[in-house]
Amino acid sequence: MHHKTLLMCLLLLGTGCTINNDTNTEQPVSVSGTSLQTNKEVVMEMLAIFNERRIDDLDQIVATDFIKHGMPGRGPEVVAQTIQMLTGTFPDLQIEAQKMIAEGDLVSVLIHGQGTQSEAFMGNPSKGRSVTINSMDIFRLENSKIVEQWIVADQLGMLQQITGPQPDSGDKKLLKVELVSLFDAPVFLESVLADKDGALFVTSLFESKIYRIGSDGRRSLFFEAALGQGPALRGVFCLVAAPDGGLFVTINSPDPGQHGLWYINRDGEGKLFSPLPLDSIPNGIARLDDKTLLVADSGAGKIWRVNSINGEVSLWLNHALIAPRPFIGQFPGANGIQIHNNTVYVSNSDQNYIVSIPVSEDDTAGEPQVFLENMGADDFAIAADGTFYLTTHPYNTVVQVTPDGSRRTIASPDNGIIGPTAAYIHHNNGTPILYIVTDGGFYTLPADAPRPIAEQQPGVFRIRL
Repeated sequence: MHHKTLLMCLLLLGTGCTINNDTNTEQPVSVSGTSLQTNKEVVMEMLAIFNERRIDDLDQIVATDFIKHGMPGRGPEVVAQTIQMLTGTFPDLQIEAQKMIAEGDLVSVLIHGQGTQSEAFMGNPSKGRSVTINSMDIFRLENSKIVEQWIVADQLGMLQQITGPQPDSGDKKLLKVELVSLFDAPVFLESVLADKDGALFVTSLFESKIYRIGSDGRRSLFFEAALGQGPALRGVFCLVAAPDGGLFVTINSPDPGQHGLWYINRDGEGKLFSPLPLDSIPNGIARLDDKTLLVADSGAGKIWRVNSINGEVSLWLNHALIAPRPFIGQFPGANGIQIHNNTVYVSNSDQNYIVSIPVSEDDTAGEPQVFLENMGADDFAIAADGTFYLTTHPYNTVVQVTPDGSRRTIASPDNGIIGPTAAYIHHNNGTPILYIVTDGGFYTLPADAPRPIAEQQPGVFRIRL
């Protein structure tokens, strides 16, 4: 059957709900003369048949003229088709009815299911993922048999799960992690940068602040943008050093007089340097040369080129490989951006890629290619030998990828890293130090409960490489 038809089959689903038994001896009666309790029990039997794969029992509770709206055909065989198709794709699918309401001849059920994809679904090959399925089903009954069914399924949620990032973090060999500075939760640290003297600058996204951490470990407020309250993405994002010792930082704001690339001098005084389009989401930033900055646009698959002398802005690249998934994207597209050996590397957090873009002799963009797959990185740093250090943020790992492609998890919650958002390599007397900032569990994946504030430990950490 066509994938669209299979999609419309979703969902019969759900058992495991408790039916509310009335204490009165007289049960409420439906329009057809059957008690509402009996109607609930019939629907529960339908759902039990699905979970137990008892297709031969369908004719006991499904009318011969049964109609499933949006599906061709009539009768129990329509239900049997659905069970066979769904269990063929998700063999271990088990479901439960979380809520059930009966009124008149209708029974409405809120259904939740979980199963592992084993076959291609909705045009997407299986990656062996566990998929959550949710739907609202309405059944109409006559004489203790189901005669009609309507379904509103969370198709978008399923597609997001099936196609979303799933990092391959390789083997685990954790390195020693040292604490540099711990912040009071809730704080979403977004970027880190070290100056030539070893002082660190750290952005706190939603606070719209930049902190300075001296070589003695003391932390002070360096800069604060007066952005006020607003959309979730309003705030101070990512940093790169300016040639004069100041900073360039990307700031998101609905105010066109604040949205874009800012310059912050060494005294912590800032101003908008290059306005960017309001529909852009300026995020990662890197220096191509002494006169050119590249800014990753997380919302539109673009990279902006900014002249760091006069602030002039032009489009450097617009490409699908650095865009989020259309309509169903859950994470940023172009996110972190770094330059190594005349090649620009960009993390596409939503498509699970690291993309490489060669730089032409005239500094224009060459043809983008997928450099690393199955790597849902937020940000990353590149060592001199070409080794990548990637922060996976909601996946709570820091992954090392060597030039030969070998992957290894070097940091995780097991050594104190939760919610790593960015990385930066600084050389101290010849020793490379990897700095990592985290949100401590401020943001978690939709399937997980957020960490309580009392358990969050956002901070700055380092690993001596």
